[in-house]
Amino acid sequence: MEILDKIFGSAAKVRMMRLFILNPDKQFSVEEVAGRTMTKEKEVRVELALLEKIDLIRRRIVSRKENPESVRSKKTQVWALNQKFIYFDELKSFLVNANLIKNSDLIKRMGRVGKIKLIILAGVFLNQLEENRVDLLVVGDEIRRASLENIVKSLESELGKEVKYAFFATADFAYRLNMYDKLIRDLFDYPHQVVLDRIGLE
Repeated sequence: MEILDKIFGSAAKVRMMRLFILNPDKQFSVEEVAGRTMTKEKEVRVELALLEKIDLIRRRIVSRKENPESVRSKKTQVWALNQKFIYFDELKSFLVNANLIKNSDLIKRMGRVGKIKLIILAGVFLNQLEENRVDLLVVGDEIRRASLENIVKSLESELGKEVKYAFFATADFAYRLNMYDKLIRDLFDYPHQVVLDRIGLE
């Protein structure tokens, strides 16, 4: 990510551009952009203004409920991708195909959540942007779920897209593999990358 940060000026800008480009039909408020990219709202406002100025995104006012249970709506300022942006195709190709997360960095991060034996990437990590059953498979023991969830949220903020993940204890994975579990079978039947293998899968 460091090279892109230098090209575009900041990590926040890269994350925000990916968020809008990979979710072309969605619109986001300042708070939602901040949450999805793990960026402070003050910085989000600055970057939104810059991206709006070049016409990559456009602002609009919509009516939204304050929460799912609320019966009242309020006017909310949101931003959405301008798919007619003059350099949209080039920018999308560049950002989508950029290798944002190094395998060595991913292994290091995952090492904090337990005794990791296997990491397999698919879907969004391989620029396969259509819906996948799972983008990330983690196998290991003594996995701390809360720590794993935090790492996945961090990955989502960098990738600009939801990461569908699954994790199994080593024995559970071995059982599912032998039983031709559908989730496991679907993962191996489509493009995937084995980042770490301490099981001897191959």
